Amino acid sequence: RKCYGYCVKEPILFFNDYMNCLWSSPNWKDDTALIDAAANLGAEYFVIDAGWYDYKNEPGNRYGDWNFDGEVFGEKGLKGIVEYILSKGMKAGLWIEGEVAGENSEIYKKHPDWFLMVCGKVYGNKQRRFLDFRKEEVKSFLVGVFDRMYDLGIRFVKVDYNDKYIRVDGVRYGDRNGLIENHKAVTEVYEKIKRKHPDLILENCASGGRRQDNGTLKHFDLQSISDQEDYLKYPSIICGSLVHNQPEKIGTWCMPFPVSGQDKRKSKNELTHLSDEGVIYNCVNALTSIMYLSSRIDYLDEKQLSILKESIALYRKIYPEILLSYPEFPLGMTRIEDSQHALVYKGEEKDYLYLWANGEKKFKIDKANLYSQIFPESNDCILTENQIELPSDFCARIFKKEK
Repeated sequence: RKCYGYCVKEPILFFNDYMNCLWSSPNWKDDTALIDAAANLGAEYFVIDAGWYDYKNEPGNRYGDWNFDGEVFGEKGLKGIVEYILSKGMKAGLWIEGEVAGENSEIYKKHPDWFLMVCGKVYGNKQRRFLDFRKEEVKSFLVGVFDRMYDLGIRFVKVDYNDKYIRVDGVRYGDRNGLIENHKAVTEVYEKIKRKHPDLILENCASGGRRQDNGTLKHFDLQSISDQEDYLKYPSIICGSLVHNQPEKIGTWCMPFPVSGQDKRKSKNELTHLSDEGVIYNCVNALTSIMYLSSRIDYLDEKQLSILKESIALYRKIYPEILLSYPEFPLGMTRIEDSQHALVYKGEEKDYLYLWANGEKKFKIDKANLYSQIFPESNDCILTENQIELPSDFCARIFKKEK
């Protein structure tokens, strides 16, 4: 099986400080604690998500200016936190939403002719006015922003796309307003950036923006499949994504110590740990594809940290085999609200079976007794000829079958 376009060919462990973690509020104290924890787990990349550009009073309305000299990280600045990441043996990443600019940005004020016009008006909302990438000066502008990030030491960029063309991007209107043409021009820019900086990993964060298609993804290394906060809802999303995307293109969140947005400023003692089963469930989710770690991993207790380490070791082992496998769905295509979910990666020498119980722990699986449990290693499931019983009604496990 051949990867379509760029992809993540090695079991790289990424950490991102956004999801169920800092929630666009990076700072020196919390990020350095997370950097230390990620480095101790062997992560190769640490990604600082939204909020690094330091427009406290109007973060969205200044998109487009991308301030590299703000005070989010104190006197050491953005350069200082990037250097700290590098000092821990990891590569640094940043978030950007580069196709838009806010109404209060300098770029919007100085270059009104740079923006996409639809029906005689600038397209987008106050925070996100869309740039017109059919113009060479706009292309040069975004390439220049990426050049600045690269010169800073950034080797991973999370490319976000939170608004979309959906209302006027059909065949009837897209051609008339230049939106289809503009999208093609945007992908040309990302391809140019990839060719200019071949060691720069680009993530496409736009599944909700309807850009999880191979025409777009061939210019990116991986796709963030969802920003769903509830880890119990991921199995259906994962299986649905594997219908049209390869596992080496999919980044799946692992959130073993989730912190909601409303709780992000609470101290460690004010927060509640997940159960051990919750940690295992998060790990099983991420072991289906590229492990994209987040949440307050620096708050994990010793036992839960050992569970996470076990999953990372398994990730290093099975990811190369998954790249040569094909997904199948023993229970068919399940919905988020279903009580059971199942995925099999079929390989030439081994099959890997993933089971998620969301209310029902007994699974009917053909020739189930030929499988053996591999995560967690506790062997706490009951396998008979055509059934696998998980230890509880809300948990997840991984099994292997040798051929």
